[in-house]
Amino acid sequence: MDLDGTTYWISTLFPGELETLTLPAPGFGDLHLSAGEVAEGQLLACTRGFAECDTGLHGTEGELDGIPIRSELFTIHATSRSTEPACQALRAAVSQIASANAELRGCLPAQPGMLLPEPLDVPGCTVSRGLLVVPWVWGPQVPHLAEKHRQTMMLQLLMLTEEEAQYAHTYGVGALQEEMVNTGINVMEWTR
Repeated sequence: MDLDGTTYWISTLFPGELETLTLPAPGFGDLHLSAGEVAEGQLLACTRGFAECDTGLHGTEGELDGIPIRSELFTIHATSRSTEPACQALRAAVSQIASANAELRGCLPAQPGMLLPEPLDVPGCTVSRGLLVVPWVWGPQVPHLAEKHRQTMMLQLLMLTEEEAQYAHTYGVGALQEEMVNTGINVMEWTR
């Protein structure tokens, strides 16, 4: 899908007015984003065109068998009144994923449960580790876009502290998510 089509699709998924912007992302090139406030105090950034990055995933069942699976990434925070932290987090995540896959496609797939191996530089925030998860904002129905030559899914970037990332390494991503729910951690607060 072209950039205008992707921008339109994203505008149908999130409430509010989203501005469009472009940032340089080393290893990827121009990173197109949509960003804005989606609820009181909740700021979002979402990629527009990250689906062009082949991370080596393909469907394995039914009509998706062998079809490339791609993703657009988004993240939401409630740390400041600016979308800047969310934009910077996505920029760093996209750079890390694209650079790794340029060297060896499939070595860092954009899929749920992927804990990015390197810290992400998000100025003014104490979270620095990125975890790709199935989005919860739509309930069990994750938005996807079926095209003739590929399937594009929405994927959420959850920002973690170093301690939370270590917990995920030790006990698993599922155990971390359960512990975060049980202890009431506000995952949108990036200075926790």
